[in-house]
Amino acid sequence: MSGYSYKDFKHELKNVGFVLLVLWVVLSAIGLVYPVAWSFLFAIMLGFVIFDATFGLFLKRRKVPISGSQRFQPSGYRFLAFASGIVIASLISATFAEGIAGFLTQQSANRLLTLPTSFVLCALLYVDFRLTDEPP
Repeated sequence: MSGYSYKDFKHELKNVGFVLLVLWVVLSAIGLVYPVAWSFLFAIMLGFVIFDATFGLFLKRRKVPISGSQRFQPSGYRFLAFASGIVIASLISATFAEGIAGFLTQQSANRLLTLPTSFVLCALLYVDFRLTDEPP
């Protein structure tokens, strides 16, 4: 008898489309069963995407000339940009998540909105991954 095995699943994990589908199914299932937990996951994942999108903005033009055209970036600036990006991304994503959690828990039917929202979140994570991923 030939069925779908763990080795088949492990092989499928090499396909990014399959991984996105699995992530979407897991997030959607959590959203349908436990929307408050889903809102925390949403906040963390969205915060990660926002941080990645904004971190570079904080570092631009924060280089100090040494001599001639050589420039360096003091570690204080990098850490300030890093910490600021985390704070801003966390505040934005937590605000979204709080509003979404409140809406999702008002009525059971509202939980269905976690399906398309999870899809959009997975798409954002994938785009972020593709933009920051270095080729093997």
